[in-house]
Amino acid sequence: HISDSAAPIRDRQGNVIGGILVFRDVTEEYENRDKLRTALTCLEETSELTRSASFQFEPATREISGTKLLAELLPVKNGKLPPEYEWVNPDDLVTVRRTLSELYTRKNSFADLHFRSTCYHDLRYYRVQARPKSQGNRNFLIGAIQDITEITRNAGELKSTQELWDQVINSIPIMFFAKEAENEHRYTVCNRS
Repeated sequence: HISDSAAPIRDRQGNVIGGILVFRDVTEEYENRDKLRTALTCLEETSELTRSASFQFEPATREISGTKLLAELLPVKNGKLPPEYEWVNPDDLVTVRRTLSELYTRKNSFADLHFRSTCYHDLRYYRVQARPKSQGNRNFLIGAIQDITEITRNAGELKSTQELWDQVINSIPIMFFAKEAENEHRYTVCNRS
């Protein structure tokens, strides 16, 4: 790839008497631009697949930016994140504030935070992983937020099913067991009888 530019050469009266042409090889710049575009596309696509968004948040100004799903996961208004009490479930508010404060003050260098929110009307579950960063005199958080509502609900249903299964199998008055043929016929389930 070649970039070019041209400029006229003028005499003292302002008449064009020639020109200067500059050609520059920009192949590497084009390749780097294409790699960056591909990486951004992959990031956006995986964000949609995982119902997550990466973000950068400046606590001092509450400015937040990130991948395109960010506004669906957090109530971003005009590029700013409202105070936590507006979008975090009251039962989780103390934990969220403490964790964020520890990141802001660099008491902790990493946080894995789970909280609930009803800012989009139904109860949703979220996971945020973040760490503090500095650039010049700017201090900010960088991280990812994921909507784990379906995962949380499925885990709850699985736990309920497991508890029901345990009650049923342990209420049978005879010995009940199951073996796994593909694993050298090892016992996989056995009741208390």
